[in-house]
Amino acid sequence: MRKHVAIVYNEPEPSRYDNRGEVKAVLGVLDSVQAVEQALLELGYSVTLLPLAYPFEQAREKLNYLNVDLVFNLFEGFAGYPETEALMPEALAALGVPYTGCRDDILRLSLDKARIKIFLQGAGIPTPDAQLLTPQTLAFFRLGFPCIVKPCGEDASHGITGDSGVNDLASLAKQVRVVSDAYGGSALIEKFIDGREYNATVMGNTRYAVLPISEMVYALPPELPRVLTFEAKWEPDSPYFKGTSAICPADIVVEEQTRIAGTALSVFRLLGCQGYARVDMRADREGRMNVIEVNPNPDISPGNGAARQAAAAGMAYVGELYAKSEYYVTELLLCSDAMNAGVSILKPHIKGDEAKKELTGRIVVGVVQGDIHDIGKNLVATMFDAAGWTVHDLGKDVPHEKIVDEAVKCGADVVGMSSLMTTAMLGMPRVIKMLRKVRPDIIVMIGGAPINPDVAKLYEADGYAPNAGTAVKVASELLKQRVASAGR
Repeated sequence: MRKHVAIVYNEPEPSRYDNRGEVKAVLGVLDSVQAVEQALLELGYSVTLLPLAYPFEQAREKLNYLNVDLVFNLFEGFAGYPETEALMPEALAALGVPYTGCRDDILRLSLDKARIKIFLQGAGIPTPDAQLLTPQTLAFFRLGFPCIVKPCGEDASHGITGDSGVNDLASLAKQVRVVSDAYGGSALIEKFIDGREYNATVMGNTRYAVLPISEMVYALPPELPRVLTFEAKWEPDSPYFKGTSAICPADIVVEEQTRIAGTALSVFRLLGCQGYARVDMRADREGRMNVIEVNPNPDISPGNGAARQAAAAGMAYVGELYAKSEYYVTELLLCSDAMNAGVSILKPHIKGDEAKKELTGRIVVGVVQGDIHDIGKNLVATMFDAAGWTVHDLGKDVPHEKIVDEAVKCGADVVGMSSLMTTAMLGMPRVIKMLRKVRPDIIVMIGGAPINPDVAKLYEADGYAPNAGTAVKVASELLKQRVASAGR
């Protein structure tokens, strides 16, 4: 029997955003809805679309009649009422309906930009100094310039324009009034850090993966501040859109990548995020990563954010089952190990379908000794897990002997080793020779940035995968060949 999934989202409606020319952000959810619906249908699920309109009491009545196995939560709050975003997971949890994404308390905390800053600072995570002001409290301004002025409780860059960057009291007063009048309440005044800007998507519950990092690169006229404005995201004809680009993967050294990924992962774990979340940050003059935004319900539509980072990880397509459909890494990880309460529903179903297509077995994976970079390895482990393999994940900086011992102990069919460091990868042929002595029939695959087919041949590995998306298929084909050979 096919599993039934409801995609719940906010129906675009007229709101205060219309008068500010910000309606495109409201309509953007429809791209995610279409992409998720297509992916689930092609995977064989029964799908119901459930658009919800204001007020939430009326929407809650619709939820009471849901008869589904899972809710794919794409609800971003009603237009003009961003605080309603958290009501969806709260209501679904009360009804006992499994859903994707983060809990209501995480959504509430992250939407309040002042509260999340206090929370991060209390945990020792750098974030730019900030304060809340209204037109009536401007006399208490204490930060110094330059600053950026933005709404305290909005997302999607609502309220952020070229005028948001301020350098004097007059422009500060003007922008605080604009934000206060348009969005209500206090404006958040944040010390502006003019360093390189990055964002990273983290996925998982018990096993975490940080997708390739994006850098926001600004090529703007000198009079425009380097900030990610609403126009930069939504208005193709604007100078900000034309002068702002996301480079993924970011052109950064390994040490910088480690700092960024470490910061994103620390925030993800600190908040108790589930499924997926994005962390935005800027580097200060000392090289510290300062968190400027946490989004526990980010855009997963094609070509943006998480999907772009997934493509950089080589995860746009997943194995034979998904080769004919656009299956984004966000959805894969939700089905594999990041689904809040719904993992027990979708994951076995994926495994069952995948088993019809590919032979599965037991695999030992690890980053070889001398290397601590495990982003790619985590993605590979998650892919095999979702495809129905039994995964023994040894982690990073794994001694050569431990890889061999674990392969023998668990009776592995395949050993997968990865390395980002050229010095560490030199240990791979040693591991392969050790394995051949004790398990001549075992399949050995290697991968990582410095690895290519020629290196794999030189090291006498059985297989090479350029990315996590093809690793499962390569391993399955090699296993089929071994089984066929043994049966002759």
